[in-house]
Amino acid sequence: MLLNNFFNISNIVKEENTTKYTVAIELNPQHAIYEGHFPENPIVPGVCMQQMVKETLSLILEKKLMLYKADNIKFLNLIIPSISKTLKLNIHIKSTEDNQIKIDSNISDEERVYFKYIAYFKEVSLPKAIK
Repeated sequence: MLLNNFFNISNIVKEENTTKYTVAIELNPQHAIYEGHFPENPIVPGVCMQQMVKETLSLILEKKLMLYKADNIKFLNLIIPSISKTLKLNIHIKSTEDNQIKIDSNISDEERVYFKYIAYFKEVSLPKAIK
């Protein structure tokens, strides 16, 4: 998990009468991931952006989720953690039919959009403990 280690959530706001959420994200620019991605020029890995969305959605819905399908993933700009420490994650929950949760999301700051992501998630049911 990346939450409370790679990134922290400082605020979650739900738009009234909608399924749209705006989440304030704080990156940890000292995280060990940046030692390998990339030394001397750290950037947020794309897979970490996807995981940030998943973990935040899980927190909002209070469900353990698994990525089922990603329709559209666009990496538009590099996130440099020493420069862009504070980000905004927008999540719009589009539907929850057929046991799937469809979302349209993006990560941005005041100046640019870094990442756009349309994905489907399923709730993960954990196996019952063996007695």
